[in-house]
Amino acid sequence: MTVRKVVAGSVLAAGVGVAGILGAGSAAAAPAPNQPGVSVSVNGGPATGFGDAHATSSTGSAAVAINLNAPAQASAVGGKGNTALAVGVLGPSLAEARGDNNSAVSALGGWAGSYGENNHTFTAGGAASNVPGGKDNNVVTVLGVTRAVGDGNFAVGACGGAVGYSGQGHFISSHAPGSVC
Repeated sequence: MTVRKVVAGSVLAAGVGVAGILGAGSAAAAPAPNQPGVSVSVNGGPATGFGDAHATSSTGSAAVAINLNAPAQASAVGGKGNTALAVGVLGPSLAEARGDNNSAVSALGGWAGSYGENNHTFTAGGAASNVPGGKDNNVVTVLGVTRAVGDGNFAVGACGGAVGYSGQGHFISSHAPGSVC
């Protein structure tokens, strides 16, 4: 009886030891969330890079995602001449250039979207976009939400929001009352 208890105890101890080693090895090998990284996709090719950054492009377009301190995703698809840049610093960053030719997007810790033809959007910690199908719009925002509706607008927002409406060459700026920058 004593030999059986010793063998049973040894087998149990060995099993716990092996399980502990396997468990420790699995935990150490698991990827850490939000790893700094860079991802580049050019001309519809597969993304190359490392870390928590993701880029996608279609033929004739380019996307770059850079994670400095937050996840970043850049997508330039659906037409030629699209460019998307996403840089995650203070928070997650998403940049999308989709649809027709020559849409350009740049985002810094926020969301920027260009949809249509020859639209350019930039955001630093906010959200900037044009309405899908619009053309020749420029949208810039810092810590706010700015959107161009229609064609040929230049909309700028800081710590608030601005909306550029349909027409040629409208310049719309806005600073939200009471906002702190």
